[in-house]
Amino acid sequence: MTEGTGSKNNLISALATAQQEIAKLSALIDASQTINSALELDVVLDRILLTATENVRADRGTIYLVDEPNGEIWSKVLQGEEKLEIRLPLGQGLAGYVARTGEVIILDDAYSDPRFNSEVDKASGYKTESMITTPMRNKEGDIIGVFQLLNKTDGLFSQDDVAFLDALSAHAAIALENAFLLKESLEKKELEKELDVAEGIQKGLLPADSPEIEGFELLGVCTPCDAVGGDSYDYILLDDGRWLITIADVVGHGVPAAMLMANLYATLRSHSQYDFELTSMVARVNDFIHRSTDTSQFITMFCGILDPASGEFTFTNAGHNPPYLVRANADPDETVVPMTEGGIPLGMMPSVPYSSGNVTMDKGDILFLFTDGVSEVMNEEGELMGEEALEECLKQSVGLPLASVIHEVQMEVRSHAGDTPYEDDVTMVGVQRLP
Repeated sequence: MTEGTGSKNNLISALATAQQEIAKLSALIDASQTINSALELDVVLDRILLTATENVRADRGTIYLVDEPNGEIWSKVLQGEEKLEIRLPLGQGLAGYVARTGEVIILDDAYSDPRFNSEVDKASGYKTESMITTPMRNKEGDIIGVFQLLNKTDGLFSQDDVAFLDALSAHAAIALENAFLLKESLEKKELEKELDVAEGIQKGLLPADSPEIEGFELLGVCTPCDAVGGDSYDYILLDDGRWLITIADVVGHGVPAAMLMANLYATLRSHSQYDFELTSMVARVNDFIHRSTDTSQFITMFCGILDPASGEFTFTNAGHNPPYLVRANADPDETVVPMTEGGIPLGMMPSVPYSSGNVTMDKGDILFLFTDGVSEVMNEEGELMGEEALEECLKQSVGLPLASVIHEVQMEVRSHAGDTPYEDDVTMVGVQRLP
């Protein structure tokens, strides 16, 4: 071979190599445009996989994404007409191993590697011959996923395929990040919409004003947490001139809790119009709530009937935080009396009997009703305020007007929480027999 011929061949080879590199670069540019033109996560994943299989010339493949907090990798696979999510522990199988180690695995004969799971082939009827499994990294170099491609159509997988998938990773990572950001944004907007609905329901259930009852003062306050809880209270005038006073807390937050509370609100108002015997009414309400809600949902409730003429208050406690009768003129050890008689929370099981208690309010006495958001408020160290602190605050407030007592408890709750946001609604209702 002459020197001229050798130079010519070298030039042709270099030109062919350059053309291949240009083709790969062009494919990457096209892939980037195609991938990043989509924003929905499933569509982005489909386009990334299509780009990978077409350019590496694989018959089929799967993309796994890393779920670092849960120590898993996951993917969506087509089963019939639906996509089902599959999850594997990080480190399990070839894909899990690559996700954990970052090692590239190329198998010319998949069945020769003991890490290959042939059960998938048996279940699907597909025969895996060659395989390439490579990590998908973002611009910081962190492994965010795994490419696993099967059966190269024109030979065996090579380092050129690894180089292409490695380059594709950067474009795929950007597209996935955008898709996740959009998904989070949409979920946040949906959650905000749900919270707005729940907040509207909750506000609509709370009394706009406290009723005027001769010889008594009533005051209710509810400070909602960010998640919108299921707290509520109500005052219902009965036909015989007595008042039904309730406070309740639905387990959970958001729209489901608000809807269940609305159900309780309507049921109580309906039953109280014809059933004045307290425990019978609460038992009926319990049965109705049990029939109409999921068994995982329940309501704690305290309710009582106040007779303004005598000061008599008959009550039953359905699994709620025991309210307190705060005596204005009593020995120190008897100033704060918990009101516990009753039964289990509403909706847990049918046909439950409820017992009742009875107290007579003297002048200056206060009934203090509250939800667990008051006693279970947490500080930065995760410590609960506790009912002992609440009882002490009430003892120190004896002799004050009702509004001042409520204010003192609010300040105690806020002082304990410090800068920690409330994790539950803080709801209180006070009833004072005027001096």
